[in-house]
Amino acid sequence: MNPKTRYSLNGQIEYATEVNCIKVYSGDLNKMVVIPYPEAALWNMIQQGYSFTAMSDMLAPILKKDKPETVLWMLKNIDSWIVSSLLSS
Repeated sequence: MNPKTRYSLNGQIEYATEVNCIKVYSGDLNKMVVIPYPEAALWNMIQQGYSFTAMSDMLAPILKKDKPETVLWMLKNIDSWIVSSLLSS
């Protein structure tokens, strides 16, 4: 995945931000997915249009990881959401 890629919701996706998670509903798949914190923070930043660099800069201290580890964590989560048909690139 290219860090310069912008991601968007795939199909009929609706989501609600809760206190410690985000609930994502896919109308296409007729399923609900709960994204816990800190993954919910990544989801929210993607939806707000933050750049990949800005997201990794903000998430590294939250995750207590260095920049390369944070980027790998981000890519793993983004990839799982693409495979699950929640996001598209």
